[in-house]
Amino acid sequence: MKYYSISRSDDLKVIGHYPQTLLKDDYNPSLPNGHWNLYPIEFANFELNYELELNSKAIPTNYLDGYDNFGMLVDFKFKSVLEKFNLPPHRFYPIKVYHKGNLLEYYWFHYIIDIWQYTNIELSSALIMKKFDFEIEKIIPIPNLKTIEQFEENLSFEQELMLNKLVLKTNYDVIKIGKVQYLPRLFSEPLLNALQYEGMTGFSARLIDKIVCD
Repeated sequence: MKYYSISRSDDLKVIGHYPQTLLKDDYNPSLPNGHWNLYPIEFANFELNYELELNSKAIPTNYLDGYDNFGMLVDFKFKSVLEKFNLPPHRFYPIKVYHKGNLLEYYWFHYIIDIWQYTNIELSSALIMKKFDFEIEKIIPIPNLKTIEQFEENLSFEQELMLNKLVLKTNYDVIKIGKVQYLPRLFSEPLLNALQYEGMTGFSARLIDKIVCD
């Protein structure tokens, strides 16, 4: 199974305006139930308060550009497609998105998965890259998971750790990678095909050919 990295669309014909969204004027993300109190590795124990306003020139797409580096913002149609697939532990939190005075139906999609639990470490490897020359310096085994952060700290300013080959043993259709290389939104090819077939808008997809399934 192939996986694709998902990000917002840059096509103004699709999104209408960049940035697509702004935090609503009277919304405070630092309140106890604001989205600043969401964490990547745990679900919220409160009713989420997250309010956005679409630019008046923006087009309400099925996938929205948001203000977080994990999870994603989706409408009901996008959510309906996701729910037909094999998802890791997840929650859909209703959020408030306003456009020209109208309240639209959107959700914060939060999913938690420890991808290393589904990784064949022995068959996986990483690259030490020369950051500015875009050259491969060395191919190395995936470091011991407990020392990845320490390994990265010992790299020089001109070096960067990236995936060379990640061998997965999972059939989840949504995954994320948070170590070695940061890829927070990954969709399987069947899920991507279904979203495209249903005409979902607002996102772009890039094949990550370093991920393979055993």
